[in-house]
Amino acid sequence: MVAFQTNEPVLWKGRKAWAEYRSHWAGAFLFLAASMTTIFLLKEESDSLRLFLPLGLFLPALIFPLVAWLDRITHQYKVTTERAILREGFLSRRILEIELVHIRDIRFHQSVVQRIFRTGSLELSSSGRGGAEVIFRGISNPEEVKEMIRRQIRSSGQAARNIDISL
Repeated sequence: MVAFQTNEPVLWKGRKAWAEYRSHWAGAFLFLAASMTTIFLLKEESDSLRLFLPLGLFLPALIFPLVAWLDRITHQYKVTTERAILREGFLSRRILEIELVHIRDIRFHQSVVQRIFRTGSLELSSSGRGGAEVIFRGISNPEEVKEMIRRQIRSSGQAARNIDISL
């Protein structure tokens, strides 16, 4: 997968946190445990049953982490000095951008479980549209990213005011 590049300095780059896939890991663990249990419970059964039933339970244990990995690599988030960018997709691609100077609202969401794992979501919106234009879902340390974006917006706004004064 080709990384997306910009000429602007990158302030932050991220993806969904691995902790956001806890249901995938739990599913993989349950199928793996079921597979191992059937091996021990079917000691006295026929060879085909002893082989195929545990194998049939082991394959989904591999699928859960594969789905998590594919989802993670197909969601990329980036904040530059000028824009917040969401890039998602594997075969088809969708790129959403919002200029930092146009951001009017930053919403922060974090469930109780996400607080434990220090993950959460940020919604960035401008006054031009209803709802959030760019959503960073399940990122690590979302409060730090939110504050970094706010600092950049303030410094960009201050620089723009300095230019207006000098003209």
